[in-house]
Amino acid sequence: MSVKQFQILAEQMLESPWVGESQQEEKIIQLADLCRFIESYKPSLIVKEVWKHKINVVEDNGVRIGLVFCDAKTLSQQSFDFSLYNSYALEAYKAQTNVLELWIVFIEDGLRGEDDPFKDFIAKRSIGSFYDKIFCFDFFQSKVEALK
Repeated sequence: MSVKQFQILAEQMLESPWVGESQQEEKIIQLADLCRFIESYKPSLIVKEVWKHKINVVEDNGVRIGLVFCDAKTLSQQSFDFSLYNSYALEAYKAQTNVLELWIVFIEDGLRGEDDPFKDFIAKRSIGSFYDKIFCFDFFQSKVEALK
């Protein structure tokens, strides 16, 4: 995604009357994560929706894909959205939005050690059963690692 496309989407988001000021910062970060991920993983992905839900919608060769970004810091907090780890809520979302696949992208800070918090989280929440692809993404190094 080009800088110009990012600017257009960010401006639309900031002008939206449905996005409150506190949500704007979160959505801009989410948009930056999305843009950098697309640039690093597969530049041909087309952004379809970014601010209607916590799940971003992209398209790949006509297939609508829901992309969820999860920061490493939120894994240890209780503030994350449990609906993103609930198979019933995710299936309902897919049906409502015509999304065929769901991907989750864990944003890492580059400090993963021997104890991988993402693999532990994936196992504890059993998210491998309802996310089609799972990635670990180092935002600053632009490195994408497929975990599933």
